[in-house]
Amino acid sequence: MNKYEMVLISAREARRLSDVARILGRELKVRPTMLAWERLSRDKIQHTYDPERFEAAEETEVEEGA
Repeated sequence: MNKYEMVLISAREARRLSDVARILGRELKVRPTMLAWERLSRDKIQHTYDPERFEAAEETEVEEGA
């Protein structure tokens, strides 16, 4: 896994952790980005990297922001 993949995977995990905490009405004691990096470094995140899927998601995010 290269650095780019790690950043994408951890960013999505941080977003997921933040969303779950918000839905459950809980406050995270650690920043979601740090928690995601720790989980990734300990192989606690199941992930696959599909460049086409990530590119499509990035294009959608850009279009929504416009």
